[in-house]
Amino acid sequence: MSIRLALTVKRLPDLELIDHGFWLQRVLCDLRFPSSAGLTDPYPAIVDTGAPTSIIPRSLWSRTTVRRLKSFPLQGLVARKECAVSVTAGIISAVLQDAHGRQLRRTFRAYLAQHDEVPLILGMQDLLAEAKLFLDLKVQAAWLEFRT
Repeated sequence: MSIRLALTVKRLPDLELIDHGFWLQRVLCDLRFPSSAGLTDPYPAIVDTGAPTSIIPRSLWSRTTVRRLKSFPLQGLVARKECAVSVTAGIISAVLQDAHGRQLRRTFRAYLAQHDEVPLILGMQDLLAEAKLFLDLKVQAAWLEFRT
């Protein structure tokens, strides 16, 4: 048995390069985090098949239970010390939700950012690597399918 979660596909003009025909395409999945008052409101996460691990801004993970493992500076596209992001590797639970109200709770390893200057990113480890991903960007259709 499996559950299919519809993803949101957005295509927006790149405002910096709009005169040259550049655009931004995002595939998004809503995440909700457990809190003392129940689940948080949904937050759109970028579905990023190039991200080895999910990244969660501080304001989202600090309201829920996490298991912290190890803090370190995370370097990405620009391998300079001043561009590193301070993170803590950890384990967190969240609910993936689509626009139709279908939900799936998952516990996964993630990088917990020490600030909010990073986007919420769904990465490969424990999430995307566990799902079938369907993308037809021409018609703006996408979904994740997980075995339950």
